[in-house]
Amino acid sequence: MDLQDCDATAPLISSAMSCTIPLSSLTAGPFSLGLGEMINTKVVAYNVNGDSLQSAVGGTDKIVLIPDPPANLGYDYFQTISDAIGIQWTDGPSIGGSPILEYIVWYDNAAANGVYTILA
Repeated sequence: MDLQDCDATAPLISSAMSCTIPLSSLTAGPFSLGLGEMINTKVVAYNVNGDSLQSAVGGTDKIVLIPDPPANLGYDYFQTISDAIGIQWTDGPSIGGSPILEYIVWYDNAAANGVYTILA
């Protein structure tokens, strides 16, 4: 289990009072949570005298992922006509556990300056 980031003995965790739990720790054993499952978190404070009671439930959330970038972007020669250029792509390896709601197409003016603008 990869929860070193939440080891409260680390000075940064003790002072910041926060930590990051890698998603891979929650989706692997012993937790084996699936995408879309709800999680609740509680915190216990510890000092030389012992453990506190558990905090109230906080941080209730779902295990979710953002989708991978679309793949196989290319020109669709069958949709490219005299006044339109067709493009096509496929979903990336993972859509993040929920349906894709929309795609946003960006373009640049082929000047190779890396500045892209939303097209559609």
